Amino acid sequence: MIASGLLLALLASASGDEVYAVVVGHNGGLPVGSPSAPRGLPELRFADDDALRFAMLFGAIAGAEQVWLLTKLDSDSRRALEAAGLLAPTTRPPTRSALSAALAEVAERMRRRPPGRKATLYFVYAGHGLEGRFLLAPEVGEEAAITGRELRAAIAEARPDQASLFFDACRSQSLFADRGPAPDLSAEIEAFESRARGVRLGMLAAALSGEPAGEDARLEAGYFSHVLASGIAGGADADGNQLVSYGELAAFVALNIQRRTSQRPWFKPPEGDLSATVIDLRALGGLVLGPEVAGRFQVRTSRGGRLLVEVHKAPGRALKLTLPEVRLQVVRMGARHAEAVEVELAGGARVELPAAGAWQPLVAASRGEEAAEPDETRFWAPFTDEAVAALAMGYRAGQGGTPPRGWRHAGDISYAVAPAPFGLTGAEHALEAGYRFTAGPMVVGAHLGMAGSEHRAAADGSQVFIRRGSLGARAGFRLSPWEAVELTGWAGLGLRSVWREEAGAPSRGDLTAPAAEAGARAEFPLGAGLAAFLEPRAELVWVRIDGRRQPFGGVAARVGLSLRR
Repeated sequence: MIASGLLLALLASASGDEVYAVVVGHNGGLPVGSPSAPRGLPELRFADDDALRFAMLFGAIAGAEQVWLLTKLDSDSRRALEAAGLLAPTTRPPTRSALSAALAEVAERMRRRPPGRKATLYFVYAGHGLEGRFLLAPEVGEEAAITGRELRAAIAEARPDQASLFFDACRSQSLFADRGPAPDLSAEIEAFESRARGVRLGMLAAALSGEPAGEDARLEAGYFSHVLASGIAGGADADGNQLVSYGELAAFVALNIQRRTSQRPWFKPPEGDLSATVIDLRALGGLVLGPEVAGRFQVRTSRGGRLLVEVHKAPGRALKLTLPEVRLQVVRMGARHAEAVEVELAGGARVELPAAGAWQPLVAASRGEEAAEPDETRFWAPFTDEAVAALAMGYRAGQGGTPPRGWRHAGDISYAVAPAPFGLTGAEHALEAGYRFTAGPMVVGAHLGMAGSEHRAAADGSQVFIRRGSLGARAGFRLSPWEAVELTGWAGLGLRSVWREEAGAPSRGDLTAPAAEAGARAEFPLGAGLAAFLEPRAELVWVRIDGRRQPFGGVAARVGLSLRR
């Protein structure tokens, strides 16, 4: 009962995450002669459009009230919204003070969330990047910026359970560099920075330190933002489980950017865990591309033709894209021709894309002929789990091994068999329930168990039962030397309650016997957060006999299931 309640509690907490998004887009540059950029930085054209697209996407995922959009929409963006029949969202200026206020509001909203619900925060920036910082709209003077360390400290102060930071900016890797010139931070910022170690933080940036990131006029977007939005909406779901992991998203971005541009994106998953979930789309509606549907698709608003996402899908698995609830035009791009179909998303429903029949040739209005494929926006190849596996192999090689997987909480239930205690003949059987918590490679936990063995009294052959209850705490370290197994070595202290039950005689024993134990665990992930484990262990118990405590050793082999979140 204890174990089942623990597992149900973990299931309940995993099913109700609260999602928040802060999205910033800033087109502004710097004049020639600026101290930060003597040659100046040109005005961008599409950073506001990128921010608007992410705000619409996270609005579909989390609800518009959970999204803070900081940008100044230019006249082209407003006209595009009007053409698409969409209302312009509420925006704030992309300034330091507005960003600080938005993050403070997010923190307050997180504090007021219902008990037991995890908080996941997304931060997206599109604009100009400098070494270690990104530009914002100045409130005074000609330049305003915020450093990567300041941002991470502010996010740590908000205290989400997990945060994902996405940057479409030149030199954006430098925002997360641990080396190089240190920014001038106050003692308060330094204190906040120390809290960031308690937040599961993942990062994905458009370019390496010192390298540029570009915009694409035909997409009317930064190319990184276009690919990233397509991946987050579901395009990066290589295995079809509607959970986009960091490994999947990083592989999706790398595959579709490096074949089109010279950009080299950079990423860092939470605690080095490529299997960590970036976004959970399972409970959401959207556009479903069934197993029989294949090809390269662009999804646009039906009115105005505003491009939302692009995917290249292989046959044989379903793919769901979570998108704003508007009437959509889905374009299937061929080698020479394109065809389109219109669908309507509403009410959180899942709408399946037809495999055939409803598609019509897409006609280019300017030429009166079928539209050809625009090579500049081409996703060159289907995205499959082979690309994810290749990235994971390279990442692990670069890291010098596989880091432990990124679960934080686990509930265990197990069965054990051991030789009967105290030198008796026969076998002892046991059931145990436990809880574990991880912080990086370290594991701490507690357990509660009951064991028993059956014997015959030497004097008269009557039935005798030896019962043992256990309560203890453990700590250890884990590592993942192979993809399909996680190893943990641990040691612990606790108490044992030992008593003897015999027909016609009162129970007697020692209810507070101290114990020390140690063991090793091999865990094998089964999917959906479940893992099977095998655990050999040894223990030493000091039992009071005739007024004196005497040590007794024992070994056991335990098998069980763990639910990890």
